Amino acid sequence: MLIEGLIFIAMTLTNMREAIVNAIPLSLRNAIGAGIGLFF
Repeated sequence: MLIEGLIFIAMTLTNMREAIVNAIPLSLRNAIGAGIGLFF
């Protein structure tokens, strides 16, 4: 869990996390949100 947190912080500081999120098309992001919502 510590390693994942350090990786997440490193990705945030280098703006890599934002680049990964922006690489996912908006329609796919919406579909993922709807799919997660169906489980709850």
